[in-house]
Amino acid sequence: MLVSTVARAAAARSFAAPWIAPDEMIYGLLGESLWETGQLTVRDEAVGYYSLLYPALVGLPLQLGDLARAIDLAQVLQALVMSSVAVVVFVWGRGFLPVRLAVVAAGLSVLPPALAYSGLLMTEALYYPVVVLALAVLARTLTEPTVFNQGVLLAAVTVAAAVRLQALVLLPVLVTAALLDAWFARSRASLRRLVPAIGLVVLTVVAGVAAAAVAGSLEWDTLLGAYGTVAQDAPSATRVARELVWHAGDLFLLVLGLPLLATLALAVEAARGRERDPAARAFVATTAAYSLWIVLEVALFASRYVSHVAERYMITAAPPLLLGLCLWIARGAPRPRLVAAAGIVLALAVASIPLDQVAAVTEAHDLFTTMPLLDLTDAWSEHAARAALIVAGAALAATFLLPRRLLWPAVGLLALAFVAVSVDASRNVADLSEAEWEKSFGDASPDWVDRAARGDVVLLNSGDREWTADARTLFWNRRIRRVVRLPDAEGYGPMPQQVVTPLFSGELLDAADRPLAPGYLVAPSAVVPVGEKLAEAPVTSTQPGAALWRVEPPLRLRQRVEGLNPNGDFNGLARISVFGCEPGSLELTLLGKDGQPVEVRVDGVPIETITPAPDTVWEGSVPSPPYADGESRCVYELESDGLVGSTRLEFVPAGG
Repeated sequence: MLVSTVARAAAARSFAAPWIAPDEMIYGLLGESLWETGQLTVRDEAVGYYSLLYPALVGLPLQLGDLARAIDLAQVLQALVMSSVAVVVFVWGRGFLPVRLAVVAAGLSVLPPALAYSGLLMTEALYYPVVVLALAVLARTLTEPTVFNQGVLLAAVTVAAAVRLQALVLLPVLVTAALLDAWFARSRASLRRLVPAIGLVVLTVVAGVAAAAVAGSLEWDTLLGAYGTVAQDAPSATRVARELVWHAGDLFLLVLGLPLLATLALAVEAARGRERDPAARAFVATTAAYSLWIVLEVALFASRYVSHVAERYMITAAPPLLLGLCLWIARGAPRPRLVAAAGIVLALAVASIPLDQVAAVTEAHDLFTTMPLLDLTDAWSEHAARAALIVAGAALAATFLLPRRLLWPAVGLLALAFVAVSVDASRNVADLSEAEWEKSFGDASPDWVDRAARGDVVLLNSGDREWTADARTLFWNRRIRRVVRLPDAEGYGPMPQQVVTPLFSGELLDAADRPLAPGYLVAPSAVVPVGEKLAEAPVTSTQPGAALWRVEPPLRLRQRVEGLNPNGDFNGLARISVFGCEPGSLELTLLGKDGQPVEVRVDGVPIETITPAPDTVWEGSVPSPPYADGESRCVYELESDGLVGSTRLEFVPAGG
């Protein structure tokens, strides 16, 4: 556990956390609020329920004044918490394994690449050991179904659900594991003694639904918080079947094959009545039930809400399956033909997974085990990566048929493979998170807003910058207390965004037609308010810049530019809206790229055609229309069939 903690914390030093947007930002901001105010809000804004215990964990180190050092401390704490799964696995395995094999299982449990999540502000850091602990308690309860143990089990499930609501899958797992254990034991005695726990689960669910119905709030959003949309739409049967196959194959990849087949072999032997140890029998029933339900749960979720295989939601199945591998070896490595056939089926399931489902840069945060395929795609080709995926599935299935004398070397190779994939995953997370950091901040300090502002700040989302850049800016700058957006901008991010509408005069009104009156405003460089610019974040290769303004109430916009690339180029239509348009002119500095003419219009009326010569600079101005009275809006349009650069598009009032 300690070695894993040190290794994972050291690897996390290269991560530019938070990386996964908006999840990490949400959990970090919730943690800050929980420790500061006792409420699960984001900068005093109410949000849906995400988690209770994880914000409590990560929010404590984030109370430090230096946010960068607080994240470093959180990464160390999370590495320790996530690595504690080794203790849980050892204690669980000690009930039916020799000490030597229990230690092996514990060591294997901290090797999968999933432990790289300890370097990110994600619920996995706490969910991983807590769910394994709940499964261990479930297996113990099947063996000794006392009322006390049943109470401990329900408490463990409650704790896991307080980390992430996905843990509610443990309720059907409880019922399924109890039925399997009764079948394996050829006895209903333990099943009858579990009636209090099963009955309490049913009563709790019924009571919760009834209470919500009486209160008139029988909606999924009320029952499941921020995850309410998960249960609102039913996917097609074909899509669900496809996702089931893909996720079964991905679970096979997640544990590198042999542990899943070994556990299946134990289940087949137990079903035949050959497992005499009650503790081992309960373990097999619990692990089989959980593996079945986790694949079903995640496949149903992915069939509607995820565009790729959702490996991240299945990582908690790895420790019990690795424990199953050790029990299988202890039982002499039985190899039922049915399981050998299952290995072929799982290899085919792996082969059926489209490459973009398990090896896409945009979805890499969910797919740590298959990250090597990204490297292979970059170094060779997609065909090579596809071939490697198919070969890997076949090779992993073949390990089940190795001679018994080669099983321990195979376990050693399994451990080395986990280490290699973990190293590759950590390197990729470091590279990808650093790239996102550069896109959002360039060479600016992430807390550039807090450094310059002296009061509460409003962040304006105009849709010009990627929402992830706004999410990172919000997270790193505690003075940003509110986010508003223009009507044509997407409202996604870590906190609610109020829609504001600009009048022709430039004044911004909220939904109640009240003017905004902030002291400070952060806006993309394409939006210029009336005020004094105090600081700015530079343009990056993919993002426009942003600026902090001190503004006088009520807030008014001066101009907005649309249609430009981050570097100022446009190919097609560029639009400059001037609010409160008065006598003056739009000052232009254009760069000839390929010599194509630029048509200039004002409020749809053609004014002139400009033809900047290739590789030359054109400077000039376009006057405001004669009806500009300081209360209306003028819209200038520049349109070209070629590529045109620009370094200045600024309206200057007459005499200004």
